[in-house]
Amino acid sequence: MPRLSATSSASVPASEAAVEAEDHTATTAAAMTTTPAGAPPCPTGGPGGPRCCSRCSTSYARILSNTTKAAETAAISEVGQEVAQLEEMLRDAQMRLRLAVDVQKENDIRRGAVGDTTV
Repeated sequence: MPRLSATSSASVPASEAAVEAEDHTATTAAAMTTTPAGAPPCPTGGPGGPRCCSRCSTSYARILSNTTKAAETAAISEVGQEVAQLEEMLRDAQMRLRLAVDVQKENDIRRGAVGDTTV
C-alpha cells in the first residue's frame, strides 16, 4: 500500500502509521551510527552535537576548544614569524649604519690628513 504524506488530506490507518514510525526510527538510528570525522556515535542513539546529551555536548565543546586553540596558535605563529623578520631587518639596518659611520670616520681622517698638507 502506498504511503501518504503528512500533508495529505486522507487519513492513514493506525497500524500503518506505526509501521511508518518504526521505519523512520530505524532509518534515523542507522544514520546516527555514522558521525562526521569518524567520531563514535552517540551512546543514547541521538544525533550528536551540542544539544544531544551531556557526552555529545562535552565532546562538541572539546572540538570547538581545540579548533580555537589551533587558530590561536596559528595566529601567534604568524605574528612570531613577522617579528623575526623585523628583527632580521633591524639587525641588517644596524650593521649597514655601523659600516656607514666607520666609512665616514675613515673619510674624515683622510680629509684631515689631506687638509694639513696644503702649502
